Amino acid sequence: RRVHGVGELLFESVGSPAWVPGLPAAPLPEELTRYLEFLVPVVLERMCREEALDTVSRAALVLKLMLSRVGPAILSHEANYEMFGVCCELILRRESMAQLANSDSDGEAGTPHMALESPIDHAILESDTIGELIEAAAKALGPAFAPLAERLLPLELEYTVPSRDAYARATHMGVMTTIIEACGQSIAAQAEALAPHYVSSLADSEEEVRRNAAFGLGLLCELFPEGMAPYFQQIMAGILVAMKMPAQDGGVMDNFVACVCRMMCAAPEMVPVADLVPFVVSELPLKADFGEVPTVYRCLLMLFASSNEAVFAQIPSLLAVFAHDLAAERLDDVTRRSLGELLAAMAHHPDIGPHIQGVLAGLDPAAAAVLRGVAAL
Repeated sequence: RRVHGVGELLFESVGSPAWVPGLPAAPLPEELTRYLEFLVPVVLERMCREEALDTVSRAALVLKLMLSRVGPAILSHEANYEMFGVCCELILRRESMAQLANSDSDGEAGTPHMALESPIDHAILESDTIGELIEAAAKALGPAFAPLAERLLPLELEYTVPSRDAYARATHMGVMTTIIEACGQSIAAQAEALAPHYVSSLADSEEEVRRNAAFGLGLLCELFPEGMAPYFQQIMAGILVAMKMPAQDGGVMDNFVACVCRMMCAAPEMVPVADLVPFVVSELPLKADFGEVPTVYRCLLMLFASSNEAVFAQIPSLLAVFAHDLAAERLDDVTRRSLGELLAAMAHHPDIGPHIQGVLAGLDPAAAAVLRGVAAL
């Protein structure tokens, strides 16, 4: 607690420097550098050597704070980088001192036994605490996280198998996806090898797992279209099966839609666009995961720009969706401007223009006004 408090005071006094992911890290202010040279090894040592689960968890939270505030400089020293990997491996394997000290009487690590009266249990440490820390490190290090990814992804994968509880499966699948997104091409082969597991997770009984699997597959397709091409048919089949499962969270279907959009953007020649566009449009506007709105619009604008017949056939439905999302202010400035330019171009096109004007005339006056406004018609 004292270390955490001192860290907060220091950040308040010297500020949090701007940083970009990757190594080498930009130089830090001298006062901050001296403090971190002392603190980071201490925190890492606490994570590995302490026997109290809450102390280990608190150390991980301090390290996550430093990574978010200072970025890759926290792990730029080779010794700290290696120690971080060791700490994460030990916790994911349930072999840290705290986990062993709090195991059952037979010595089996991972069985909650609160002899040290810690408010933190194994499940919290192994999922929330370590997962959030690994995500923070991956975001800070970017492609420089790749050597750690090679060590940690197989361990993360073990937490996403069906025998694990639903919360662990969903959490660690999200962590794997964050690692893949941060590392990109530097772990292409390893990431592509995870595709079958992501596909099978589309049929998971837990909707949050299905949601995270869909997001991860979309990202894999976006980052590695050639390597993922052999899995496109399996992904589409998996999504069709998953759509028939009960879902209370609209974000599940939103992530299915975004996954399909990423596939069409990444490799339109490898997927049946004519069949997928009607599916996408039928599920718009998005219901819950509005962070995927840019993904969907990037796909639609790409299809319009390539004169795809399937998307032009959906103009009446899409204009209503566009009006809804514009009125709800779900589009960022770039997407809004691009959409306005598209609508203006179509409205003035000698062949398409009359059709656009006819659709606008049939819309609710308020919706039509929104579209005319963004297109300056």
